[in-house]
Amino acid sequence: MLRKVGGIVLAVFLPLILRKSDKHQDYITEMWAWQSTQVNTYRSKPYIELMSLPEITQLSAPEKFKKYNFALCRREGENGGVEISIRHYQRFLLIISAGSGVGFEMLANGIILDEPEESLED
Repeated sequence: MLRKVGGIVLAVFLPLILRKSDKHQDYITEMWAWQSTQVNTYRSKPYIELMSLPEITQLSAPEKFKKYNFALCRREGENGGVEISIRHYQRFLLIISAGSGVGFEMLANGIILDEPEESLED
């Protein structure tokens, strides 16, 4: 009897859980697309201009992404250039923050190296 009830509950709620999962994946995909669009605006800027950006600049994002904070980050790249990324992060317990982003590294000669997502995670 308990197994039958469990099967019925699973049959009722599993489609709802999966639908929510699909919506969440769509949300994440849309958020990454917005971040990519933002970072792409910096690809055409000269190296010297990118070097003069502050290390961190908070960004305003569309209202639908209010769950996260976004920042433009500048730091030294692994290949000696300047790394530019747009990161999203979320604070937990007012202390810990976790997030990731999309970005690129520009060398002094203007060559752009794309950064894999996992290298941008902190």
